[in-house]
Amino acid sequence: MTNLIFVYAMLVSPDERMKIRIQDTGKGFSNEVLRQMQENINPINDSGEHIGIWNVKRRLWLLYQNQADIAFHNDHGAVIEIGLPLRQG
Repeated sequence: MTNLIFVYAMLVSPDERMKIRIQDTGKGFSNEVLRQMQENINPINDSGEHIGIWNVKRRLWLLYQNQADIAFHNDHGAVIEIGLPLRQG
């Protein structure tokens, strides 16, 4: 079975924000990895490897501080939603 990845980007008004949604059709995040990401703990997958999304979270903070947000959940696969301001300030 082939896993697909979908990327959606949309503008959200009146907040002047961009919302990016990345979703795959795989098995989704394990409950433990999902909990760790939601609690801002650097997650490690079943093979003992760190998950690259942690680096994305750190870079978003460095660039936007509290103006960006990122959320994780499962919906027929893993879903990551990123909210970014259209203007930094």
